[in-house]
Amino acid sequence: GMLSTKKTLLMSENWPKARKGKKKTDARIESVFDLVRNVRNMRAEYGIEPGKEIDAQTSARFNAEEQQILKKLTRTNIQTLQKTVEKKIMVVSGRFTMDFSLGSMIDMEKEKKKTLAEQERMEKYKSGLEKKLQNKEFLQKAPKNIILEEQKRLEETKEQLKKIKLK
Repeated sequence: GMLSTKKTLLMSENWPKARKGKKKTDARIESVFDLVRNVRNMRAEYGIEPGKEIDAQTSARFNAEEQQILKKLTRTNIQTLQKTVEKKIMVVSGRFTMDFSLGSMIDMEKEKKKTLAEQERMEKYKSGLEKKLQNKEFLQKAPKNIILEEQKRLEETKEQLKKIKLK
């Protein structure tokens, strides 16, 4: 039954053993939920109302469960193709990429300008951080944790810039 008759304390029990192959599944599910988050962010960014279904294309091979999760949580009709659409917005997560052709829903030129402005702003921010981190006086006087924080900000900014350049 459910109740154990053994008289051992939980803290003295061995940790449960993980099944083989579980790490791969966890990483995959993690990527799927990351994709859900990124698609939702993309929808918000482009002002697509939450209830509206949108079409997406992907060359990723999602299993039935993953497709259900994506369809329900992102309101997306997913088409699996070898080669995806030309005029598109790409949403990336771990090993998965989904392409959205939102041409009819959004003004692509306006979005391109917005992306370029964002890229410019981030480039300035990045070079400011780089200058600061090359400044000997700052490096000598600033507490170690502040320097590490600035280095982390620089790395994050570089990552974000990479993503923007993919758009």
